[in-house]
Amino acid sequence: MADQKKNKRQTRTENPVENECVSFGTGAVRSSTEPRYDLIPYIALDRIAKRFTGSIGPEGPTGGAFKYGEGNWEKGLPTSDVINHTIEHILNWSDAFRESLKNNKGDMNQVWYEMRRHSQEDDDLAGAAFGLIVLMYQEANEFFHDDRFTKPT
Repeated sequence: MADQKKNKRQTRTENPVENECVSFGTGAVRSSTEPRYDLIPYIALDRIAKRFTGSIGPEGPTGGAFKYGEGNWEKGLPTSDVINHTIEHILNWSDAFRESLKNNKGDMNQVWYEMRRHSQEDDDLAGAAFGLIVLMYQEANEFFHDDRFTKPT
């Protein structure tokens, strides 16, 4: 039974770039899929999706699509503002990590616990990832812009 399931699984060549097709144990053939989205850890996708979606707390919407509307970021967040927010999130997380290291004298179990709690309160890592994704989108779509740097006429 296990051999039958194994035979139906996809078999890949050593270098999938050189071989454009993948054969299956059933005899089916399909072009290889590159890039492999299944290699992205679920936790990363989940946390980023939550950042884009936002949430509704006791005082109302707290961010993302719930607060600003779906696709609000696609209207054109100023590039320098996105960079600044991204760096701020990384620095906030880094400061919390360093403070936890200091307070817990290097007890990494306690540091891990505190950082998990920190990310549940305000997910700075997902906030930074959100910013990086927006920057990648702007780069790919030739959409860098910033009114702060427009010359007055």
